[in-house]
Amino acid sequence: MSMNLQCQSFIRHCAQHAKQGVVAKLDCGVVLAWTRSNFRFLNGFFLATTVVDEQDLRWRLDEIKQYIKQMKPSFAWALFIEPEWLPLEMIERSKEICSVAGFILASDFKCMQARDLLQPVRSLPEAEISFATCNSDIYNAALLNLQAYHMEESVAETIVNNHALVTDFDKQFCCLVSINSTPVATATTVVLDKCLYVALVATSTQHRMQRNGIHFI
Repeated sequence: MSMNLQCQSFIRHCAQHAKQGVVAKLDCGVVLAWTRSNFRFLNGFFLATTVVDEQDLRWRLDEIKQYIKQMKPSFAWALFIEPEWLPLEMIERSKEICSVAGFILASDFKCMQARDLLQPVRSLPEAEISFATCNSDIYNAALLNLQAYHMEESVAETIVNNHALVTDFDKQFCCLVSINSTPVATATTVVLDKCLYVALVATSTQHRMQRNGIHFI
């Protein structure tokens, strides 16, 4: 994926504030990091050194595929190719190389850029956004996400015990959205380009039916 600087900043922010940060450094000049956007986990592969030529890129792609085959990660994964790591003459050619190697291309992935937002179609209910301060808050956050994606609720305890969402409450921020004192969704706050973004994403099916949980930024 080629990304504008704003999106690069956001992805790096996710990787730096996830549980493990950098998970592995492959010998082929590729770094694997957990990236997290509102608890949607992803294995993010990032180039760590400049690609020399087409053969070099093909080699790295093969190494990534071998790593995936051996490790069998439990989360989805994506390779982020930032243009500055490629020779100029290879930027367009790299798309074909990735495609031949079996990678599904998603190019020119960008963050939203705008000066003004449209008025909401309808008013949102009165909501309170709070930060998780203990494991019981994290359990509620995990439970909401599991319900939203129709996963087994028993996984919530595993998430808490493994500190998968937050390892340090002073450095990592897990937000909960409550309506009438009842948690209905999780939220992420990100400071990016001097703006504070609050993204409400996951909510249970029950609360979606009640129109309490809406995907918005």
